[in-house]
Order: sequence, then C-alpha cells, then structure tokens
Amino acid sequence: MRKQASPTKHLVHIGLATAQILFGISAVVGTVGLPSFHPLTFALVRESSATIILLAAAHVTSNYVGRTGGVLSGSLHDWKFFFVSGLGIFLSQAFYITGIKLSSAVAASVWQPSQPIITAAVCMIIGLEKFSCKRVMSILVAFLGCSIMVLGGGGASGEAIGGSGGDRNSFSKLMGQICFFINCCGSSLYVLASKRILATGRYESVTVTAWSYFTASLLMAIFAI
Repeated sequence: MRKQASPTKHLVHIGLATAQILFGISAVVGTVGLPSFHPLTFALVRESSATIILLAAAHVTSNYVGRTGGVLSGSLHDWKFFFVSGLGIFLSQAFYITGIKLSSAVAASVWQPSQPIITAAVCMIIGLEKFSCKRVMSILVAFLGCSIMVLGGGGASGEAIGGSGGDRNSFSKLMGQICFFINCCGSSLYVLASKRILATGRYESVTVTAWSYFTASLLMAIFAI
C-alpha cells in the first residue's frame, strides 16, 4: 500500500477555510430551493447526491493507495463507529436545513464557526485534549461572538425563507436557533467519530466521509418518507 504524506498545516487551514466558504454558499442555495421542498426531502436529495460522488471518489482513492477491495476494504467491526459518524451528519444536515426554513441563511452561516468551538469543548471534557485556561477563554470569547451575531441581529431579524424577517414569529426564530445548535453538535459528533475511525488506519479520509454520508442518507430517507 502506498504511503501518503501528511498534509501541511497551511493546506489544512486552506481546506477548513474552503469548507466554511462552501457552508455559506450552501446556505444561500438552501434559501432558493427550500420554498418548493420539504426540508428533509431537500436534505435527502442533497445527501444522496453527495453519497454517490463520495463513494466513487473513495473507490478510486482506495484503489490508488493499494487497498484491496477499494471502497469495500476495511472491517465490518467498525460499523458502529460509521453509524455514529453517519448519525452526526444526519443531525447536522437535517437540523441545518430545517433551521434555514425556520430562521434565515444569515443565522445559518453565523452558527457554523461554533462547530470547532463545540468540538474543542467536548474534547477537553472527555479528556481527548488537555484542559487549559487559555483554551477555555478562547472558546468563551468565540462563543460570545457567535451569540452576539445571532441574538443581536445576525439571524434574529435577517432574511427568511418565503418573506422578510418580520414575517417570522419569535417561536419560529427560537426553534431555528435551536436547530442550528443541534446542527453544530452533530458536526462535532461526526468529527470525533471519524477521527476514531481514521485512527484504525484501515480507511482513507474520503472513504470515511463516503460511508458516513451513506449512513446519513439512509437515516434521512427513513425520516423524510
């Protein structure tokens, strides 16, 4: 099997920045498609399409690095970890798209930077990362910034699906913010579970993502029907 070099720190940050940009774009795309779709149906179509593309990419990548069986290489004993990572994606995407329906694309975009904040906090709580006052203060400051943006107008009075922000009642806006919080917690669950899978050394990162999206698509289909 070919040995792959670890990506540089700059490449990792470029990848993370690109992901946040795409999150912002997807929120805008969601505002266009949601008026004519049920949120979970919209999410099912999106996740199913992503699953097909990711499985194809994972198969090519796995064969390239010399894994026998391509995307089917690995161990069935890891199914429970893939279920947890898929559950994380399901929670993230289902509540993300529902949150946009109830609130706004602005609020959705503002909430996304809280994902690494939640992940770092959970890692310190369960002992995966060392506790330090500097990290705790950084998390609190970042969370405060997100809170000000959301509660101070970054989503509470932003544009809404199917009308202006003023057309939305307070309960819908509140439920939208709760949905975004669950969305971000789901993303953190996916990150933690996928890290556990990658630690086995049996899968490429794109393969972990592909099977996680496959699991999420199955869960989305169950709840969308």
